[in-house]
Amino acid sequence: MMKKLSMALAIALVSMAAGAQNPGAETIIRQQPAGTLHDNYARSSYYFYTSYSGVLYGLDLWSTSRYVEGNDGCVYLYNPFSQLPTRTWLKLDPAGNGKYVAHLPQAIREGETYDENGNLTKKVYYAFPVKEYETSEGEPFCKIDTLANGTVKNEISFVLRNDSLIMTDDNYIGLMTEQMKWTGYADTDIKVGKVKYKANTLPKDIALQDYRLSYQTQTGGNEQKIVKMAFDNDGKVYLLNPYNNSTSEVIIGTYDGNKTVNFPTRQYLGPDWATTHHLFFMARGYEREGQQINYTDWYDSFKMTVDGDKKTLNPQASSVIIINAGDSLKYALSYYFDPTLTRYEDLSLTPSAPIIDTLSVQPCTEGAPGFISFFFDRYDEAGNLFDNTKYYYRLYADDDTTPYTFTDDNYVNVSTPMTEVPVNFVDYIDFFIYTLQGNDKQLERSVNIYDGSVARWGVQMVYKGGNKENVSPISWWNVPTTAINTVTSPTKKIVGTEYYDLSGRRLNGRGDGLNIKVTIFSDGTRRVTKLQGK
Repeated sequence: MMKKLSMALAIALVSMAAGAQNPGAETIIRQQPAGTLHDNYARSSYYFYTSYSGVLYGLDLWSTSRYVEGNDGCVYLYNPFSQLPTRTWLKLDPAGNGKYVAHLPQAIREGETYDENGNLTKKVYYAFPVKEYETSEGEPFCKIDTLANGTVKNEISFVLRNDSLIMTDDNYIGLMTEQMKWTGYADTDIKVGKVKYKANTLPKDIALQDYRLSYQTQTGGNEQKIVKMAFDNDGKVYLLNPYNNSTSEVIIGTYDGNKTVNFPTRQYLGPDWATTHHLFFMARGYEREGQQINYTDWYDSFKMTVDGDKKTLNPQASSVIIINAGDSLKYALSYYFDPTLTRYEDLSLTPSAPIIDTLSVQPCTEGAPGFISFFFDRYDEAGNLFDNTKYYYRLYADDDTTPYTFTDDNYVNVSTPMTEVPVNFVDYIDFFIYTLQGNDKQLERSVNIYDGSVARWGVQMVYKGGNKENVSPISWWNVPTTAINTVTSPTKKIVGTEYYDLSGRRLNGRGDGLNIKVTIFSDGTRRVTKLQGK
């Protein structure tokens, strides 16, 4: 149950009563309403959002979107804010002749925040009409739109036409606190419609193989990752989106059987709900001047030369592959400068001992789980890349020589007892994945612990490549007797956590896709990590 409405919100609801029979949804609509779903549509809108540098605004294109024509005659819009994935639905009531009205406020999101005592609490946020204004310094911002007669505008108009849902109101839909204070998020001129492109599909009988993708980063560093690719007998090459290796996001090229693979660019990869955008494969040339990158022509095709029987693919000189949101350069999700593809050899590799993250460990206390976080290497000592699909970790409790067993008694997403946790396993309830910002050599994982009787915990890495199991030494963490802990500084504790997306947009809690997590400690220090979202 939601807590009692604030006075400001109650007044807003009362002011609506004269103009609408339905005062708006007071309960967050989390489940998809019954009716006809229009899925994987594209959305555009003008937006405001909060970022590291304040409130910014712009035009969003090619967001993933969906809406439902409800059995109750209403229309429901998913994720009403383009820059803040709420994973909830905004209800639009019918107004005749294809017109619909969102009666507001509607509860739209529940977020996490820390109070003045450092305790994690939940807050409810509402959709409500706002108008754009300017500060005395000319900076744009939004606030509630008070009409000439002194009343508050409390509805937003839409029209449903030719499978397109279009906002016809000149106000913004703003995200508000219970006190009707604007949070920095707002959208207007929302248009949701079908996608004219068709995504590629992967043949059912194709045998994908592991390839090592080696490339330069934007800052000039060298990076590697494992991707999936296949050559068929008809001269086609299938490369999964290197960003996520999704089998539903496929880049198709042609192979002339001699020395050239050709990948046409601007291929539509499909809707990617993790990044909340429709993705495209693109490529262009570039030149480096120190740390400065000067981009040159866009390519109609990305050509790679094939070297040797193992089909090593080398790029054309000074070129970059871009996985992009949209069919024009609006938001580049990832860059791969001078990419080379080489068959990945399944080797027997031995992992090094993990490193306990001394800033992110906490013991189990009465009524609350503890957690332990640790770093582990992406490469072995010889520089060979570990395949995360064959990489695991184990926990050990006290002096027990057998690994700790995770069961569904405490871990809700562990269906069968588990002693080895795949490093890619995540549920964001008990198992968490982190990618360290600015650190391409290590990854970080975190797992909740529920047994307060354990005096020390051990972590061990396990690798099962090359048909052999190799393990690392065990790293140990001695649980302190104090309830609030870090290994090196017992008085230092976490007092706040902030989340941002990769564009620096502040989120009200962890969102979809990759997030930037900023952990704030009691001594004023901060730790920044990248976190895979929900």
